[in-house]
Amino acid sequence: MENISYLSPELEDFWALYEKQLKSEKTKRTYWSDIISFIKFVKKDFLDISQNDVDLFYLYHTKEKPIKLATLQKKFRELSAFSDFISDNIASRLGDDVYFENYFYGKLAELNALVKMAKGHIPTIREMDKLLKAAKGNIMHYAMFTLIFRCAVKPSELLKIRLSNFMESQGHRFLEIGEKSSRRIIPLPEDVAAVLDQFDLKREKNTSYYFYKTPLEKLNERTLERMVQDYALKAGIPPITMYGIRDASVALMCTSGATDFLIARDCGLTERAVERYKEIIPAYTLKESAIHLMQIRVLPPENE
Repeated sequence: MENISYLSPELEDFWALYEKQLKSEKTKRTYWSDIISFIKFVKKDFLDISQNDVDLFYLYHTKEKPIKLATLQKKFRELSAFSDFISDNIASRLGDDVYFENYFYGKLAELNALVKMAKGHIPTIREMDKLLKAAKGNIMHYAMFTLIFRCAVKPSELLKIRLSNFMESQGHRFLEIGEKSSRRIIPLPEDVAAVLDQFDLKREKNTSYYFYKTPLEKLNERTLERMVQDYALKAGIPPITMYGIRDASVALMCTSGATDFLIARDCGLTERAVERYKEIIPAYTLKESAIHLMQIRVLPPENE
């Protein structure tokens, strides 16, 4: 047991009882680590917490130093389960006049809904339009969204793009991504090229990668996901992920009349995977995109 001044003997007793219900040592360590991190954050014993403490903890991990929604959901699930155990047993151990409430339950319900939506939601064209408008103040973020939405570039591939990956031949521009068997050459539509040209005017020149967090710091997928969540909130659309944007791109290609072979080649998928996309595309996406597909253009922010 850790030597922390906020830990009461009563809490240690509750933990000793609760950990007996957990099957593996790894699970016990994970639960205890999350409990301790929360106690250190609120600077008080777990038995003395309030709803305000939980709300501040939630805001800290969603606004000040955000972590993945699924990670935060797991923390709240564990803290909520431990709180339920205390609530169910506190009277028998500390007396009928002692009360403890599970303050995590409400935020856990919110997180469950957000994670479910983020995992399954494919943004529509109108939602992507709102997302791009929300990002127009940052041309690099705008360009990243554009490449994924218009060209089905994977977020993991986006992070590895270097200036040398761009090519031009006979007046047409291309992007070469992937390695070895996954290597593919993507034609860049004129609207995408126009957005990238605007970004090129403002981007730092001495960087290892085309997109970056700072000139000396590489982007990672976690940063990308936090970024798109912030923009979705700003745009007033349901929570989405970078992979959700790519799914929207593949979905639009599936409604364009292109063959499964061409879609698979351009998106880095197998034809079997393309068939699966056609099965899971929501009906509202199909109805909306079928009419407007050939007219879709992403304009540079200055032309909005």
